[in-house]
Amino acid sequence: MLKDLLNLAANRLVVGGRLVYFLAVFKATFDESDFPTHPALCLLSASEQEFGKWSRYLITMRKIREPTDDETTTVERVERGEVPSFVDFRDMYFASSEQGKEAVFDSTIRNDDERKTRMINAYASSSPLSSK
Repeated sequence: MLKDLLNLAANRLVVGGRLVYFLAVFKATFDESDFPTHPALCLLSASEQEFGKWSRYLITMRKIREPTDDETTTVERVERGEVPSFVDFRDMYFASSEQGKEAVFDSTIRNDDERKTRMINAYASSSPLSSK
């Protein structure tokens, strides 16, 4: 959805127009390469508001030129084959069990698939709909 937002802004804003949005991230896995970029947009500011183990950034971008047909939004971490810290933010935020929190905030887990699997398993075991 974020990629669509930046692509839409690049195509629909007037040159000089601004796009402003919040980006929620987990601080343990956040890297500045999580910020999406588009060749026709420049980052003006990224103001962080901290909430303990997670933060939200108020991102302001300005359209600097008209995009070409082949230009699109990219996220550097995705280009490197990694998962950005904002992907599945909602699911990780609401991981309620200790096991789920451990999966979300354990900074020793470097494999994003392992983190996601542990978080999903913890969520499934703590769900009121799961059979125990």
